[in-house]
Amino acid sequence: MASKKLNMVFRTAKGSRSTISIENVKDDVTEVEVKSAMDDILSRNVFATEKNGELASIVEAKIVSTDIVKLNVQ
Repeated sequence: MASKKLNMVFRTAKGSRSTISIENVKDDVTEVEVKSAMDDILSRNVFATEKNGELASIVEAKIVSTDIVKLNVQ
């Protein structure tokens, strides 16, 4: 079984990095769609970190694929 997660990394107002992760991202998501979503997150200012303030800029985005192999150990 495989899973995919979209990690969107932002810089906060205090200079730290903050990541928003989305599980089960669709296979055909595009860079344009991700960039647009990240721009929306910044422009709407809907997230803030507890210690480091508001999200201020985009750092990077990446899709992380994980293969999961379940073992029958019982």
